[in-house]
Amino acid sequence: MKYYTIVNNSLLTAYNEKALSRFYENVFALPSDYEVGKYIVKDNTLVLNQNFEIEKLKTLKDEKLTLALRMAYDAEENGTVTFKNASFETNTSNISKLTSQYNMLNIGAIDTVLWLSKDDIQVELNQNEILQLLSTISDYTGALWNVKYLSIKEQILNAKTTDELESIEIKY
Repeated sequence: MKYYTIVNNSLLTAYNEKALSRFYENVFALPSDYEVGKYIVKDNTLVLNQNFEIEKLKTLKDEKLTLALRMAYDAEENGTVTFKNASFETNTSNISKLTSQYNMLNIGAIDTVLWLSKDDIQVELNQNEILQLLSTISDYTGALWNVKYLSIKEQILNAKTTDELESIEIKY
């Protein structure tokens, strides 16, 4: 059980009633359904917060949006696309290296590039194939952000209850 007292319109809590009673006269047991934010101090009295469910839903939405965003970044950084029967990483580093190789091919310094795929398959790529691969990666990231993430974000923002919000699956 947890106990409380109110000092200067602020709630002080403790698990030990005697700890509060040593310093304060009016010590009470917190309601059994107490949650942070569910009760507020008003005029030095603990009262039920009439906006608790709305505030709780907003907080949970913010947390779920943050999770959805973090998972989308992870999906972009750790994603793969299949090209020429091999898996290629979609991360920024891989895109940068592919772009450098494309530029080398573009100036005629080399004719083809040997690339080790994520699944350890050596793939020979010419300039046009690197461009197609970069386009495939771009399609992946475009769909990730413009379709999947935005759809999940919309579902989260439109949730009317905590149960509805909790039922939204974040999967990329």
